[in-house]
Amino acid sequence: MLKRSLNFLLLSVASAAANTAETAAVPQIVAGGLDHPWSIAFESDRSALVTERNGQVLRIDLNTGTAVPITGTPAQVERGQGGYFDIALAPDYADSGVAYLALNGGSQLGMGLELWRGVISDHQWTQSTQLYAMAKSFGGRHFGGRLQIHAGYLYLSTGDRGDRPRAQDPNDSAGSILRFDLNGAPAGVIPGHPALYSMGHRNVQGLTLMGDELWAHEHGPQGGDELNRIAGGQNHGWPRVTFGKNYGIGTDIGEATELPGFVSPNYQWTPSIAPSGMAYSDNDAYPAWRGSLLIGSLKFQSLVQLAPSPEGWRETRWYAGELGRIRDVKASPDGTLWLLTDSQDGALIRLNKVNPPPN
Repeated sequence: MLKRSLNFLLLSVASAAANTAETAAVPQIVAGGLDHPWSIAFESDRSALVTERNGQVLRIDLNTGTAVPITGTPAQVERGQGGYFDIALAPDYADSGVAYLALNGGSQLGMGLELWRGVISDHQWTQSTQLYAMAKSFGGRHFGGRLQIHAGYLYLSTGDRGDRPRAQDPNDSAGSILRFDLNGAPAGVIPGHPALYSMGHRNVQGLTLMGDELWAHEHGPQGGDELNRIAGGQNHGWPRVTFGKNYGIGTDIGEATELPGFVSPNYQWTPSIAPSGMAYSDNDAYPAWRGSLLIGSLKFQSLVQLAPSPEGWRETRWYAGELGRIRDVKASPDGTLWLLTDSQDGALIRLNKVNPPPN
């Protein structure tokens, strides 16, 4: 049994946003000593699966912080941004044990995003099946790897792998959001790659549902991180349409910041925040966040709140520099919000409710 460090001391939060009249939540480390954790999937209000970039899936007891590895998971390649990415549980997971895992597969000389389906039984990954594999290429960046299940489909984000034109090739699955049924059959809507659902993305690192709508955010280059509502058949423009600039020299990348036939972002960040992970909060226990998207920022080590308003989106940043690089944001079944921090000594953090609703 693998046991990770446990710290139930409440973290001191001194960021400007947390010092406003209404504190949203108090962070509490439940499990520490995680090696670049990437994703959380909740088995229940008492247990979660956490992926680590180095190729481990851990089952963490949310009461004690004890972590036990799931054995037999597929092989991965840890290089640059690559390794284990997201894990998602089938709607009938409590009965079937079916889980989906995104990872960087191949070798150090040729690697790419892969999607696997398996059954978790006790502490073992069994019945492993590869559902998708991107063509292998060199380089350890822009893999995508976020998963979202919605209305009988599984959505998977992919990155452009640092090769910009691939995101505008409908026969290539790079730089896109792919859709599969829950058995792994491609269910795309754009002619070309059979799973292609939307295209023209650079590197989508967040997927979530806001009501019945699928939302995504993606990394821009030097500026131009984007928030997008995702609908089937749309082209989001990368690299022809972007607010981002070439690194260092600051020259234009695309033809414009908007063009006919391409979908403009609902919101964009310049300078970049390096977004990762995203959840929608619709819980009275967090009144300051109700109706908002909550997004992890790697660059600014903060939790970014986007609240819709008549004028557009209102942005607030919480816990800036207090918790570390926030890699994932998720809600457990009871609505409690959780964070993962990305480091060699990463942590699973519960956001304790400050103003619980009345009984």
